[in-house]
Amino acid sequence: QNGSALKSRGMSLVGTPIVIFGQNQAIAWGGTSMMADVQDIYFEEVSATDPKKYRVNDGWENFTTRTEVIKVRAEFPDFLRRPLAPVKIEVRNSRHGPIISDVVNGPGRVMALRWTGLNEEDRTYESLLRLNYANDWSSFKEALSLYVSPALNMLYADQKGNIGYLGIGKIPVRAAGEGNVPVPGSTDQFAWTGYIPVSELPQIYNPGSGYIVSANNDMAGPGYHHFITNNWAPPDRALRIAELLDQSNAARNTSAMAMGKIQLDVVSMPARRTVKLLKELSVDTQRQRRAQQLLMNWQGEMSEDSQAATIFNAWVSHLRTRLFAIRLKTDWNRRIQEQYI
Repeated sequence: QNGSALKSRGMSLVGTPIVIFGQNQAIAWGGTSMMADVQDIYFEEVSATDPKKYRVNDGWENFTTRTEVIKVRAEFPDFLRRPLAPVKIEVRNSRHGPIISDVVNGPGRVMALRWTGLNEEDRTYESLLRLNYANDWSSFKEALSLYVSPALNMLYADQKGNIGYLGIGKIPVRAAGEGNVPVPGSTDQFAWTGYIPVSELPQIYNPGSGYIVSANNDMAGPGYHHFITNNWAPPDRALRIAELLDQSNAARNTSAMAMGKIQLDVVSMPARRTVKLLKELSVDTQRQRRAQQLLMNWQGEMSEDSQAATIFNAWVSHLRTRLFAIRLKTDWNRRIQEQYI
């Protein structure tokens, strides 16, 4: 880019010859999943007289079709094996995307998948390449403005001591609904009307706390005016990280060793809260009293040699079954999935 040499290092993905999370000579960056809801399933209404057509408002359109050819390599050593015939897959598409019910048996309906990861105008690779050349907050944001999928929380730091957070990716704006359940595709009632503008995606720069925590939790915060997801990760990991950072700051210990200790922390905030129920239960037998005694001073540490952690997790497993197993049924496609496990 502009004839400058690329000097970056960090982690990458197979088949992607650029640094995804890492650093260059000026800035460092990392990320977590934004958990954004960027997939919708549409029930398509197929013509009763022509199965090649589906309804679009007051008219009918043809499904588009294509043949995907997957070449299969023979078992090693391949020069001693007979060549294997390529696998051919017929793919149908509606205006929303591929018909996934052609692959996975569903509830007897034709289902199409709309997903930002299938956008033809995807410039994610270019965005990440530009990111590797970024040298400040402005160029960091400019590079990631082109990013499409998957939606991420990107964290930023530079040599001048600035820190920042930026939500990135195409996140749909829906005419109705939040994508929680499959919806009719025959009209535009549940259509995507666009994407959240890049300038309105959540961001933070040099907060007063002096740190930014991201653990798949809700980074947008209360009052954010766009829908991102109903599937944020619980805030407990983020709360625990913030708790430990506050302790480190209070002790004026922000060394690499202190940060490493945070990375290796095994305290469960939900366990710390929920174990109070076990501590207050009425017990009848000596064995139960012994188990309860082990939990009395336990603060939610999930260390591998903790008897209290073992007791707690066994109890939670049984409690979950008692509370939900009767009412919750197997996913409709679980039997299909199990064929491939």
